[in-house]
Amino acid sequence: MYVTEFADSGPLGAGIGQEPINADQAITFTATAGQSAAFKNNTKLVRITVDGIASVLFGTNPTAVANTNRRMGAGQIEYFTVPPGQAYKVSAVTTTV
Repeated sequence: MYVTEFADSGPLGAGIGQEPINADQAITFTATAGQSAAFKNNTKLVRITVDGIASVLFGTNPTAVANTNRRMGAGQIEYFTVPPGQAYKVSAVTTTV
């Protein structure tokens, strides 16, 4: 899973991040959930990309559960808003459905 953090969205809230980015992370996940580092304090928007089918979960100490949490397809790219200053993280695990 690739995570890109943004402090703001693009013009008119277009759902894309505004450069420059806050941080980039690459998180390994398999049948065992992987978890990102805490997002930067001013991160408001994250871009998530997964190489394989995954279940993803956000929170302060999330552990994604296969076939239960939000599903992302292989190669899918999604943007999510997160509350700044909350030390949010994202977790992913391989899923089969």
